[in-house]
Amino acid sequence: MYLINAKPMGYRNFNIPSLSNLVKLFSILAALLISNVVAGADFSVMRWRNIVVFSGKLTKESVAEILVELKRDSTEKLVINSSGGNAAAAMQLGRAIRELSLNIEVQGLCTSSCANYVFPAGNRKRVAEGGLVTWHGGALQSDFRQLVEKYRLITGLPNNELTAEQKAWLKANAVTSQLLLSAQQEQTEFFNAIGLDERITRLGQEPVDLGPSWTVTADTMKAFGILNVELPPDYDTSDYVKRWSRQRGLTERVVLLRVDPKTGEVSVVGAP
Repeated sequence: MYLINAKPMGYRNFNIPSLSNLVKLFSILAALLISNVVAGADFSVMRWRNIVVFSGKLTKESVAEILVELKRDSTEKLVINSSGGNAAAAMQLGRAIRELSLNIEVQGLCTSSCANYVFPAGNRKRVAEGGLVTWHGGALQSDFRQLVEKYRLITGLPNNELTAEQKAWLKANAVTSQLLLSAQQEQTEFFNAIGLDERITRLGQEPVDLGPSWTVTADTMKAFGILNVELPPDYDTSDYVKRWSRQRGLTERVVLLRVDPKTGEVSVVGAP
């Protein structure tokens, strides 16, 4: 079932505070109710009853700490604020969220690998007031595809037929190409498992470059396989995105995209 502005199961009576109050909440609950608090150089993981709260970069280390808490029997939801990070680590987290049928809530920001692999994996997904989910590319974006295609073309030739230029290119790009090829295969398997159309990760790049990063409307999320979503009432407006960017003093443009269900045309909401 597709939900917009409906209260998801498992939320009980606990209202997640705004980001400006999270630090205060951490310090108060650490003394009273929190069973576990783990902090790294660029992340923190906290448990409050059946809720795990994560803030920071998605790395091998931070995801390992999140998984320890998520796999406890009582866990129902992950609250996240993340600018992304390592794609493989994010997919590992996404798989665990999917397998455990956990709800996910975005407080503040979920971008890059968080948007690609963590948010779509949730059972029920909620973006709190003032939150935003943004994409800016993926393993199959155009420049990565071109690099891998060139690698496949050159490595498919007999070694004795390679030119000096081709050999030099392989020496400089073979490792990167192999890593990208592996990432593309892993991403494809992951998206197939969760039912996500990977084109959402490059929607603002192809066929036309519409901006360095983008979010999408509720109906577009649904069209790409992101279901059971609760968004702020005005999330589907350009004013919401502009307000979000202004409050954070961002100079990089974030656009709100919508795909026409009949024509498939991608447009920027609020554009003249």
